[in-house]
Amino acid sequence: MLSALVQRAGFRRHVRLSLTDGARVPMARGWLRPEICLPPALEDQLEPEELEAALAHELAHLERRDPLWRAVTRLIASVLLFQ
Repeated sequence: MLSALVQRAGFRRHVRLSLTDGARVPMARGWLRPEICLPPALEDQLEPEELEAALAHELAHLERRDPLWRAVTRLIASVLLFQ
């Protein structure tokens, strides 16, 4: 399902999909090695269309490079802590 979404979106990088107990919600991470992390229970709780929508949402975060921007803003906030 994720491969089809990546191809349809024209995303040119490989996106890793992982299930992790540490995640409570789906999340996109990594800008050098993009990854979508899902909580294991999500697969059983959602209908296939809902799961596809969740994956598409997280893929959009990767396309906009949100993980990179989050890292940049954290760096700026730590450097300008005194502000």
